[in-house]
Amino acid sequence: MARWLLQILIISSLHLSSVSSQQETSFVYESFLDRQNLYLDKSAIVLPSGLLQLTNASEHQMGHAFHKKPIEFSSSGPLSFSTHFVCALVPKPGFEGGHGIVFVLSPSMDFTHAESTRYLGIFNASTNGSSSYHVLAVELDTIWNPDFKDIDHNHVGIDVNSPISVAIASASYYSDMKGSNESINLLSGNPIQVWVDYEGTLLNVSVAPLEVQKPTRPLLSHPINLTELFPNRSSLFAGFSAATGTAISDQYILWWSFSIDRGSLQRLDISKLPEVPHPRAPHKKVSTLIILLPVCLAILVLAVLAGLYFRRRRKPTMEQVVLYLNKNLPLPDFSPYTLGIGTFAPVLVDASSLVVSSASWSLSGPSMSSSSPNHSPYAWQSTDQPWGQTIDTKNSLHIVAEPEKPSPAVKMVTLPAEDPQSNHSSISSQSQENLYLDGSATVLPNGLLQLTNASDHQMAHVFYKDSIELSSSKPLSFSTHFVCALVPQPGVEGGHGMAFVVSPSMDFSHAESTRYLGIFNVSKNGSPSSNVLAVELDTIWNPDFEDIDHNHVGIDVNSPLSVGTASASYYSDIKGKNESINLLSGHPIQVWVDYEDNMLNVSMAPREVQKPSRPLLSQHINLSDIYPNRRLFVGFSAATGTAISYQYVLSWSFSTSRGSLQRFDISRLPEVPHPRAEHKNLSPLFIDLLGFLAIMGLCTLTGMYFFKRGKPTMEQVILYLNQNLPLPDFSPYTVGISNHSSVLIDAASLVASRSCQQEEAGFIYNGFGQAQAGLHLDGAAKILFPDGLLQLTNASTQQMGHAFFKKPFKFDSYEKKLSFSTHFVCALVPKPGADGGHGIAFVVSSSIDFTQADPTQYLGLLNISTNGSPSSQLLAIELDTVESAEFDDIDKNHVGIDIKSLNSVESASASYFSNAKGKNQSIKLLSGDPIQIWVDYEGALLNVTVAPLSIQKPNHPLLSRSINLTDIFPDRKLFFGFSAATGTLVSYQYILGWSFSRSRMLLQSLDFSKLPQIPHPKAKQEQTSPLLIVLLMDSIVDAIDTRLGGQYSVEETVMVLKLGLICTNIVAESRPTMEQVIQYINQNLPLPNFSPGSLGIGVSTPVLLESVFNSRSSLAPSISPPSSHNSMFVTHTITYGDGR
Repeated sequence: MARWLLQILIISSLHLSSVSSQQETSFVYESFLDRQNLYLDKSAIVLPSGLLQLTNASEHQMGHAFHKKPIEFSSSGPLSFSTHFVCALVPKPGFEGGHGIVFVLSPSMDFTHAESTRYLGIFNASTNGSSSYHVLAVELDTIWNPDFKDIDHNHVGIDVNSPISVAIASASYYSDMKGSNESINLLSGNPIQVWVDYEGTLLNVSVAPLEVQKPTRPLLSHPINLTELFPNRSSLFAGFSAATGTAISDQYILWWSFSIDRGSLQRLDISKLPEVPHPRAPHKKVSTLIILLPVCLAILVLAVLAGLYFRRRRKPTMEQVVLYLNKNLPLPDFSPYTLGIGTFAPVLVDASSLVVSSASWSLSGPSMSSSSPNHSPYAWQSTDQPWGQTIDTKNSLHIVAEPEKPSPAVKMVTLPAEDPQSNHSSISSQSQENLYLDGSATVLPNGLLQLTNASDHQMAHVFYKDSIELSSSKPLSFSTHFVCALVPQPGVEGGHGMAFVVSPSMDFSHAESTRYLGIFNVSKNGSPSSNVLAVELDTIWNPDFEDIDHNHVGIDVNSPLSVGTASASYYSDIKGKNESINLLSGHPIQVWVDYEDNMLNVSMAPREVQKPSRPLLSQHINLSDIYPNRRLFVGFSAATGTAISYQYVLSWSFSTSRGSLQRFDISRLPEVPHPRAEHKNLSPLFIDLLGFLAIMGLCTLTGMYFFKRGKPTMEQVILYLNQNLPLPDFSPYTVGISNHSSVLIDAASLVASRSCQQEEAGFIYNGFGQAQAGLHLDGAAKILFPDGLLQLTNASTQQMGHAFFKKPFKFDSYEKKLSFSTHFVCALVPKPGADGGHGIAFVVSSSIDFTQADPTQYLGLLNISTNGSPSSQLLAIELDTVESAEFDDIDKNHVGIDIKSLNSVESASASYFSNAKGKNQSIKLLSGDPIQIWVDYEGALLNVTVAPLSIQKPNHPLLSRSINLTDIFPDRKLFFGFSAATGTLVSYQYILGWSFSRSRMLLQSLDFSKLPQIPHPKAKQEQTSPLLIVLLMDSIVDAIDTRLGGQYSVEETVMVLKLGLICTNIVAESRPTMEQVIQYINQNLPLPNFSPGSLGIGVSTPVLLESVFNSRSSLAPSISPPSSHNSMFVTHTITYGDGR
């Protein structure tokens, strides 16, 4: 029995010994609640759920977690280990996530020397790359840092003694199912598995999502000799480090297993992992008034729509009218009191006009025969021919919409005091006889020539039937002027466009739709036999045809590859520059095409603008080579594909001579119909239910509103507390009293800040006294109290300061055009006696981390390596006061637009447009006076305007540049703020007030009366010389050494004092020569008169004076000193320096 017990004891002791030995070479943390073997420091903590949290979402943190016991590697065999852990990096909503997590192998757990942010809590600037610093790290890095040669902001790297990775790759994993690498987002907040295996001299790193098994191929594989890296390999610590900067995130470890033998590495049980907490974006409380207003508007709209709906239901349809007239349907009964009857303006109705024929409603318009009623009292007509005709000569045609004289037999359906003949025009059937139409082309009843409707894969052609005969003896020339409109279908991409065509044939049956515009096809593309000249208005960007954008005008010769092209715009003779024009706006656009002397000019303009003095396109083309027979047809072609739109021609004039081109009256053009998005008919029951809910909600909100009105305002509360206002009387039965739970109120919470009135779409700061909580400040930036002045830099060298609105603005992808406006007041105050610099910049950035930036000419935004980098997501408006040849600055007082680089894409000398004088006035940035800046971005156009504080916003901006911010900021999450820097050139740089909004219309105005005052440093006041004070106060005795007693001459003392003031004049040219000094002393020359106001007198730097009558110079000759009361003593003293 005893022997059996002894055997059990021996086996147990061996088992315990094995466990103890295993703890030194391998371990697993399925939960981190057991912290016995865990070393934590800084921000690292274990949450109640068992999660190991290395950092929370706070700035500039770092946390470390290590297995306390060192890993005992064999001193004789090859060093090897394997680890497998699960981590999660959870960004804080609305903030950039960072900086990342690293797995660390180190001979020490002491990282007190380390820095946060980009150093990930392991390295610092001094240990970076040091050979005496032994660390192996596998980093999961979420910040792109060019100083460390990072490839992007989502990568995995192997670091040896330095944060500059020896091997690096974008975060991804090999999918064994797909046979390719799949990207993985480290900052997704989802758990990620990481494996690190070292054997022989090869280190492998693999990553994968939680639900994927370990990939067969590692992400990184790099040869490393860890025996050389860790000479004392018998004692190494394994663990983790993480850090944040201004980029923040919660960084967790969920599970961790480690072993020096890959085969004994414990496997992960996913079902036992703790949940990862995901912070939610805070929801702002919506004001009652904001809720109340849309509810009231909704009820009002519903009431109007319901009234229109029911009113419309009482009106008969056209079919019912016909049935009533033919007595096939009895008229409904009504009385003078029937709803809607007899309450509208009288309408004169002719019974004959009610006769409706299905044939008369064809697409080509109503018949104009005398036997049928005239439903369209308009016709195509020239300005000098009888009504109802068109000009049709050998060399010209002119088609203009004009009203036709109404037939006396036809009475109009009209309201009193209205004349439809004065506003609209249409095409008669007689006019249509001169036009050749095919495809989807048709003339609408109102006289519009419609080329395509909003159907896909259509094409249409309209040509003047008679060919244009061009003289063979004269040079070929022609001019045309037409008005067109391209109207997109709501909710659908518009396209493809239309073209004016000159061709020897009207047969385009070979042509294709879509990008070929109904003129060309793939086989005839570029063929010389095509014999086609086209001026295209193209709304689709097609790289195959070398299109420049999706809104351009081009000249095509035998091919859709334009020989000349330009973005759609027109030259404004008023502004003296080109103004862009949107072809797909749906508004009428005028186009002129002129050909003369082998030069083809194309001009365009909106309907209300006259023909510009400069064409949009001017191309040299020899049409005689294209059309040898000179018998041509002119007309239009249009096409749609999956991109669709309505394409109209409103009027058209053509002539073989520009001088005879007839003009038409733009005011008489027909209206362009604009389709509306389809509205589904709502069920009456649904409308009633919605109205009931709206009324109930309105009653509830009204009650809450009036209940809230019963509460005192904050001002009243303060007056109650100070006993300046008596409390109102109430009883237990007073409405709203004693019906709610008690609330603990801290008196300090009653202080309300009004300096920052933030709204959903923007914010405003009239001074920054209460703004610190909403701003991110770093570097030298601070708020000066009590005025609330935001100071970016003081007058010290090599400084930079940043001030950003803490919360980023997210522009959703459904917002097609990113836009914003800002207005701020700044001041650049130079230090007296020093050159000011370097300047201020308004900044739009995807991050507020500028730790890598340099001061001086980089304005605290970039450095030499990031300047111009494609990955620098940055837009800056610089107010630059230093001329830098490196950045191609134009002068030392300029404003510039910078994109990803300090080399401005647009710059101008600082000035503002004076609305009163009609010209630009220069403005000095370094004047120290407040300067207003406006930055407006809308529709891909950035405008920058400046002005003094006393001037309203000028009509014309200083800078205007076309920029696509979506290309610069693809994630559309933007921070807005300021940056400033000094170098050896210094100045005080202030922001006084700032307003910002997503929309220019909602931008709040700054209240200048609330802006803080600007402190102006004063030059050091030079002290008045004591000698001058003595003379002014008539107290000569104060300047005499008391040891002389009374043995001195007052006249000679006054002379010496005056002479001292003259000789120390701050203006060198006013000082006397030595010869003059001797003459003054010998009284051979009278002393000049001076006063305290004399230039340079009494303001020199103080000089320590020994007693005039008690000092001797070692340079004086060794003679007996002269008498202390004669002039020779004074001469001796000044000559040898005793009386300086």
